[in-house]
Amino acid sequence: MTSIFLTFLSTIYGLTSKFLNCMASKHLYDHLINKFTTYSIEELIELNNETVKQGAWGANKGTFRTAIIAAFSRKGIDLSKIVCKEDGFTSIQSVAVRLEKNTLIPLC
Repeated sequence: MTSIFLTFLSTIYGLTSKFLNCMASKHLYDHLINKFTTYSIEELIELNNETVKQGAWGANKGTFRTAIIAAFSRKGIDLSKIVCKEDGFTSIQSVAVRLEKNTLIPLC
């Protein structure tokens, strides 16, 4: 149904696929954030670990992982061991994690 809607928007309004994909990703992100509020920290850790083990990364997988990280943050989990802020850029390690004293620790 979403692809029919995106095709409709593209045809009627002349919107580019890049713009429409951005809209779809935002919708997916909002949906996942709402869904993940009900997940326990242990469930989020398991979900994260399964997600990073899978090979290829596309836009939807990136959106999925971003929502997982945001859910950890909203639950007050310390992300400092997997998040790096340097030269104005923020990067998040794509690693499996474990929880230790309310901090996510990479399993390397």
